[in-house]
Amino acid sequence: MGEENFLCSNIKYLRMKKGIKQNEFAKELNVSPQAVSKWETGKSLPDPLLFSKIAKIFNITIDELIGIDMSVSENSNDTKDENCDNNVINVQPLVVIDSQEIEIKTIGFCKTCGITVTNDNLGTITPVVKCASCLVKEEEEKIKKKNIIIYKIEKECKTQKTKILCSHIFSILPFILFLIISFGTTITLNKFMNSLIFGYAFYAFISCLIFDTYIREIMEWALDFTFKAPGVIFSLDLDGLIFLIAVKVIFAIIGFIIAMVIFLFGVTLSCVLSAVSYPIIIIKEYINLRNMRNDLKIKGEQ
Repeated sequence: MGEENFLCSNIKYLRMKKGIKQNEFAKELNVSPQAVSKWETGKSLPDPLLFSKIAKIFNITIDELIGIDMSVSENSNDTKDENCDNNVINVQPLVVIDSQEIEIKTIGFCKTCGITVTNDNLGTITPVVKCASCLVKEEEEKIKKKNIIIYKIEKECKTQKTKILCSHIFSILPFILFLIISFGTTITLNKFMNSLIFGYAFYAFISCLIFDTYIREIMEWALDFTFKAPGVIFSLDLDGLIFLIAVKVIFAIIGFIIAMVIFLFGVTLSCVLSAVSYPIIIIKEYINLRNMRNDLKIKGEQ
């Protein structure tokens, strides 16, 4: 095992011995969990500038971290001549941490892909045994799902802000119109107050229509109302046809008048109810927007 492979295995061994998870270890070093996984699988090496910080986390020296055994170095001079005489380079890398030798041991089988898991390709043992490769894929999948959730929350948050903004923009127009009407003639306190009340009622009415409230259901009922004319008995001659046409026209006019009355009733009722409900509804919408922002912040920090 080369010096690089020793460092990779050593980091994994020390992390597992300390009971530190990959994401926690990565957070302490200000790197990604994927970077730690690559270190432990030998795909890359940590920045040398991080060696002191890693050693401090594990409460060891940098020499112990990278595998420099001082006792072995002192005895190397005594054995050097013997090895040279036999033209043999006696290199037996030894992993010594707290006077314990690390050996490649079989831990189990990966619950995801089924390969044999050793301490050389171990990803995690809790809650089940998984290899490093499968653990990295799971982490990437979690990040992908997290990004999808964040995107959905951002979209909902944007839609909510647009609804609130539109409710203010489109509702202020009739309010200003009523005020202009009151100032267009002789200004009296009575006219001004009436314009103010009617302007607020329409402001609240249009805002409640933009939001998904019961006011919209009332207006849908008023607009969907249809007048069904009764059947007409007539004779199959000219006078009978004229009678039929006249009755149909009368019923059409009656139906139109009834529909207009129902529509105006729906608008009036909706304006009165909106004036009362608007403060509660707009507060609720702002609370929903705040909750969406909080959810977005929480998901971003996880």
